Amino acid sequence: MAGTFTRIIFLARNFFRICIPVSAFCICPTISCHIRLAFVNHRAMIRPILIHPDPRLKKLCEPVAEITADLRQLAADMLETMYDAPGVGLAAPQVGVTKRLIVMDCIKDGPPEPMALFNPEVIWSSEDLSTYEEGCLSIPEQYADVKRPAEVQVRWIDVDGKTQERQFAGLWATCVQHEIDHLNGKLFIDYLGPLKRQMITRKMEKLKRELARE
Repeated sequence: MAGTFTRIIFLARNFFRICIPVSAFCICPTISCHIRLAFVNHRAMIRPILIHPDPRLKKLCEPVAEITADLRQLAADMLETMYDAPGVGLAAPQVGVTKRLIVMDCIKDGPPEPMALFNPEVIWSSEDLSTYEEGCLSIPEQYADVKRPAEVQVRWIDVDGKTQERQFAGLWATCVQHEIDHLNGKLFIDYLGPLKRQMITRKMEKLKRELARE
């Protein structure tokens, strides 16, 4: 139903945290599960996440022309970084790489479902809208209601270079739209009024100054 309000914290604050070393096989220390990722054969690393305001977060990202070993490694690193944060989605510009790549895993209960999407694009969106309370790993501890299409059809290239399509709903739909926005230099606060957006930006500037002194 249009205008439906659902309270979802995009940073997965209430999600069951699953710490996963991203490798050729993903092994969860608390859950007996093996997930084929086909990214790299060695452990991924946690990368620093950029904090708003940062000019790299406002750039239009470049399309990926070829899925290389370096890009598979980047996807693995991004998943490792996302799980460590913890979050449910992360875009390449958030780790300082202006390429069209996002990673997601919106599973709350059950085996995790890590996804890496190169050159993702929304090819259909529903007329029905949903309002979720969103946050962002690049704007920590700040949340606001954002209205988006309740369902979207997305096309992307997977880590094997194959074209994929999937229809997303619920948190998955919110997450994939939020992350694709990052690839276009758009943050969730850009949906807010100027006063609210400026207030959050000032808080982030203060946070960055405090972190710089540590």
